Amino acid sequence: ATFLCPTKHLTYYRCLIGTNIKGKWNLTIKENVEVLLIAGDVFDNLTVNKNTLFFIANELKRIEKVKVFISPGNHDPYNEKSFYKMVNWPDNVYIFKGELEYKEVSELNLVVWGAGFNASYEHESLLKEINVDRSKINIMVIHGEVEKGNSKNEYNPIYLNEIGKSGLDYIAIGHRHKFSGILKEGNTYYAYSG
Repeated sequence: ATFLCPTKHLTYYRCLIGTNIKGKWNLTIKENVEVLLIAGDVFDNLTVNKNTLFFIANELKRIEKVKVFISPGNHDPYNEKSFYKMVNWPDNVYIFKGELEYKEVSELNLVVWGAGFNASYEHESLLKEINVDRSKINIMVIHGEVEKGNSKNEYNPIYLNEIGKSGLDYIAIGHRHKFSGILKEGNTYYAYSG
């Protein structure tokens, strides 16, 4: 299934939900998606094999006109032993490698924010205070666990007040394996992709 990202600014961006990789890529092509956000746990560093990595890279090459942004999660952290380093990823793929950063997609008036796990556990929030350029569309892809209040967890605790103060238009979150529906905190929409 696809859903249209729910803000006035994101009417042309579709976010993909599902688990079938080839199906996602086919849908990406069919729907003329311009940006694809992958919110981590693409594979499990403990069990993935090289053939799987090459398959994923080749499938991403197949959608070369789509800008792909990946936020490594707790099962596929980006570090010195990362399987992300074993493959030459296509030019259309950007992998966030740690601390919060952004990439501009000027032809779409878009800024994509993201961060990646560097270990299986991230005890502190990777969603730090950010300064968005409000003249642009600002979206984020990140892996983590949304928390109410100031509870702690080992999987990048993302606090609702951080979401609300972020100034982002939309945040695609990975970690939970069930689609959350589109939620909103302050003026920021967010969802677990499932």
